[in-house]
Amino acid sequence: MSPLNRFFILLVLILFVSCGSSSESADERTTITLSDMSFDPTELSALPGETIDVVNDDDVSHTVTSSSGPNAFDNSGDFDTGSISPGETVSLEIPADASLGDVFYFYCDIHEGIMDTPNGQITVQ
Repeated sequence: MSPLNRFFILLVLILFVSCGSSSESADERTTITLSDMSFDPTELSALPGETIDVVNDDDVSHTVTSSSGPNAFDNSGDFDTGSISPGETVSLEIPADASLGDVFYFYCDIHEGIMDTPNGQITVQ
């Protein structure tokens, strides 16, 4: 094999390795935003143990509290941010022992059922 061919093979390998397979950088985190009495997004996916940022861009306080099902509005105990003041960002963590396919429903404990998007769900993938 000629030196030029070796160079091109090495170059291709370097480019392949440097591109990686992840579509997110290590600094990017999943975020739930509260704004205009709505959750955004209402459906998202996460890994077991993943940390999710919660941003309150609304004019009133909110929570992101886990529930046993859609429209259940009961604290299932998996996570609860507590009251998040307007302009505040907090984090919640998906349980590390969550299994692939588990679904964690959430709602605002302060505004049970009266938000424009009353609840959402996080699917473990």
